[in-house]
Amino acid sequence: MARLLLLTAALLFVLPACGGKETAAPAEASGARRDADVQDLKAALDEGFVPLFDVRSRSEYYAAHVAGARLMPLAEIENAGRRTELEEHKGSEIWLICQSGGRSSKAADILIAEGYTVVNVAGGTGAWIAAGYPVD
Repeated sequence: MARLLLLTAALLFVLPACGGKETAAPAEASGARRDADVQDLKAALDEGFVPLFDVRSRSEYYAAHVAGARLMPLAEIENAGRRTELEEHKGSEIWLICQSGGRSSKAADILIAEGYTVVNVAGGTGAWIAAGYPVD
């Protein structure tokens, strides 16, 4: 038994000296998230192009949406049906908006796990309209 302990201890010291390395499992893709309010979104839109995706239903989107927002319902993000359309924005921020912030937060969690950097618009389209900003 003592021999086994000595051998184990010796291996623990010798292997690193011989270049033995532990191999770690590959890390999962991990993006980042920040929350912004509608004033932040308005300022970003006023500065230029913002990849903004509205994750509400089609009927909600067509009733009123932030100009420039592209429709991508949460169900289509959850089922990965249209996520390839987001790949061109993988190195930059993707802004997500819904009615109040709940669905866009859920979409953000999905996309962050795939390595996207996401800005969730807190308050959503409801806060946008309440602030008096224009909608299409």
